Amino acid sequence: MPINTDGLPPTAVLAIHQQVARTLRDPLDAARVQETADQLRRTARQARQEVPAS
Repeated sequence: MPINTDGLPPTAVLAIHQQVARTLRDPLDAARVQETADQLRRTARQARQEVPAS
């Protein structure tokens, strides 16, 4: 499942991309990859909630 970055500030998108790059560089098993994806989704949701509505 892709991570939706719509509406996130550029710094949050950059942080997500950096985490994905670190994950892809490391030989992680499927459970760790899923855990990382879940954490990134939580981070994205939290960042989206912190963005003031325009």
